[in-house]
Amino acid sequence: MRSSAFVVCSFLAACAVGGAADDTTPEDSGVVKDSSSSKDSSSSQDSGAQDSGAQDSSYDAPAQDTSTNPCAFTGVLATYDFTGELGSQVSTAAKSSATNVTAGPISRSSVLTATAGADSLNSSNWATATTVNTNKYVTFSLTPKGSCALDLTQLSITTKSSSTGPTKVALATSEDAFATMTALTPNATSTPALSVTGATAAVEIRVYGWAASAAGGTMRVDMTLTVSGSTK
Repeated sequence: MRSSAFVVCSFLAACAVGGAADDTTPEDSGVVKDSSSSKDSSSSQDSGAQDSGAQDSSYDAPAQDTSTNPCAFTGVLATYDFTGELGSQVSTAAKSSATNVTAGPISRSSVLTATAGADSLNSSNWATATTVNTNKYVTFSLTPKGSCALDLTQLSITTKSSSTGPTKVALATSEDAFATMTALTPNATSTPALSVTGATAAVEIRVYGWAASAAGGTMRVDMTLTVSGSTK
């Protein structure tokens, strides 16, 4: 009896030990392998997708083309040449203008008197007062074409007064409603700076004369008048 009990107990212990080993090994092995495989696969796929997306986005991005601007120009915007004019003409058309600029004719205000004077635009009835009369001037306008904008940087103009004509000469522009007067030198060629930036409509330039000693005194614009600047 004692021998039989020992055999049975030994048999049951062996079964218990064997069963525990069989249950533990497959479960632990399967979990480790599945977790490692899933993690590696997921990591590999995510990395590949990110690299591919970044490369495609960079490759497909279009480059901006800023190499051409049909409005871009810097130089002489308009030229007026008085050669051959009588002096008493109503106006003188521009001889030339830049591609993106319309240059209007140069003329005198209605209160001035047209006066003969070869190769010029000549006028009398200038103010005899020592202060400027803003109704008495010579005028012309420049207008940018299309969607272009206009910068005016310099004017070159020659004025000549008779012995009783204006002794004071100045210019102003519509940029500030003719508020700023820039002095010119009478009986000489002046090259004043202009401060017009980004104009998208017509810019008018006026040349005033005053302090004449007699109403019959004259002042003419002659030789060649030019306006420089840029379009953009």
